[in-house]
Amino acid sequence: MKPSISKTILYLIFSIGCFLNVKAQHIQNWAVEETAYRGNFFLTDQAIQTADNVLLYQLSDGGWPKGIYYPSVLSPAEIANVSNAKSQMSSCLAGRSTLAEIHFLCNMYQNSARRKYKKAAEDGISFLIKSQFDNGGWPLLIGEAHPVISLSDNSFIEVMTQIWRISEGKMPYDFVSDDLRKKCAEAFNNGINFILRTQCYQNDKPAIWFSCYDAQTLQPIAGSAQELKALNTQISDNLTTLLMSLSNPPEHVTRAIEGAVSWYKENKISGWARENFVNKQGKRDFRFVEDKHAPDMWALYYDPATNRPMFCENDGTIIASFDELTYEARKSMSWYNNDGGKLIRTYQKWTESH
Repeated sequence: MKPSISKTILYLIFSIGCFLNVKAQHIQNWAVEETAYRGNFFLTDQAIQTADNVLLYQLSDGGWPKGIYYPSVLSPAEIANVSNAKSQMSSCLAGRSTLAEIHFLCNMYQNSARRKYKKAAEDGISFLIKSQFDNGGWPLLIGEAHPVISLSDNSFIEVMTQIWRISEGKMPYDFVSDDLRKKCAEAFNNGINFILRTQCYQNDKPAIWFSCYDAQTLQPIAGSAQELKALNTQISDNLTTLLMSLSNPPEHVTRAIEGAVSWYKENKISGWARENFVNKQGKRDFRFVEDKHAPDMWALYYDPATNRPMFCENDGTIIASFDELTYEARKSMSWYNNDGGKLIRTYQKWTESH
């Protein structure tokens, strides 16, 4: 299976979670901010300082820890502390961690030709390849005692997109060695096999995907408190879109796509719209009211046995309906979404071209 993705669908996938609005100073997220860097920025003193910090924080396995704000100016004492503390840190792939560092260093090498950036970037790419499980998934945090493959935050999609771009020699990865590019292509195809192996089947028909899987058995499991052992519509549309982006997909991939889209069509919720209001405690709240003109929507979670929506409190306690959730639980999660509508429209365009 050749890892070939159309530019339009690739852009949609890569854009997931990569919003270009820079966070406020006290919650700055460099992995998001990095996506906005362009052109001459990589020649500035600020870029060089940032790159030096990226190199400082790179761990011995080639990856990077989560949540580092690299543009920060570090004192000599702080630099020494980082060097001493690195043995206690773990590489991470959640929230574009490691992916952002690789992308940034590749851009730095393209603009400066400094080999230290090239080596660090290629070490990071090698880490992506080595950290992939044999089954095609990736851990979010390296070294977990009981590793879980979580799809909830779209990190899997982001890793897959990046290794595909590397395998194809897309900018800024066109300098990467042929050997690494070949390994990235193999990792991508292994990831596609993981998607196909973990798709839920209902009555022998492919449906959608769970949020989390046991890394050893690939059985669906619960993740964090609000990461239920349930079908997840917010990640399944992205996985289906990724499958649609493959060139000349074989019959079993086409069947997986058609099964997922059919599931979305069969389980849509029609005639309801979100309405904001102020509750009796004077807090901003929302509810769902009948509206025959409202676009179709889907619950976040569905029971795989019944295809009924599932809800839970912040501690993971299952609740029968959205209306019975506490205020805190209602506000803490996006319990409904319109993502299935976008997927169905993408599928319609896909069928016209196949």
